[in-house]
Amino acid sequence: MYNIPNMRIYETFSAIGFYIVGSFPTAYIFGYLKKKTDIRFLGTKNMGTINAFQSIGPLYGIATFIIDFMKGFLPICLAKHYEFSVAALSISTVAVIAGHDWSVFLGFRGGKGGATSTGVLFALFPGLVSFLFFIFLVVVFLSNNLSLGIGISLGLLPIFVCNYVPYHSLFIPSLLIPVVGFIRLIPNFILMLQKSKGNMKEMLYIMLQGFFLFEKKERHL
Repeated sequence: MYNIPNMRIYETFSAIGFYIVGSFPTAYIFGYLKKKTDIRFLGTKNMGTINAFQSIGPLYGIATFIIDFMKGFLPICLAKHYEFSVAALSISTVAVIAGHDWSVFLGFRGGKGGATSTGVLFALFPGLVSFLFFIFLVVVFLSNNLSLGIGISLGLLPIFVCNYVPYHSLFIPSLLIPVVGFIRLIPNFILMLQKSKGNMKEMLYIMLQGFFLFEKKERHL
């Protein structure tokens, strides 16, 4: 049995370890194994599942999703198993997603954290995943916009948590997941503002088209 000071030390070092686990650059490694090049120079230049699927191959894309998913799922399951405090669990949640988004192995650059965040969601909120996934599918079906589907479903997560009694104590982690995602997309927002030159109609068009398509378009400019 750990006393409180030792548990705090344990939780702190675990969060650091989770960040390192999250930093494992799956798509980057697959890019060099298959294409002998940096995936950040291929396709949308994003180090994630979709770009791996499109630029390296379907099998590598699926493998990237599975590994990146487990990067988020297993550490948070471990934190829950050892009954981390809410504060430590919140820090661990941010750490593992931030590891993927700003990998220590790649000069603090990385992907957008979609698969890793999904793993975290399954670990923290298994009872809500089906609702979020349904919303994601509806938005993508209506808009043909993957980014919008992810953004809306994650943005609604804290609201669902507030209204779902078993998860009330996990409100802070539920809030931090979309916050980290938003911070990761700040460069995209800046680029969007620059390209639209402040034109609200053009900004709305870019947002509705989605960041993935926007990045793909930028690649060909």
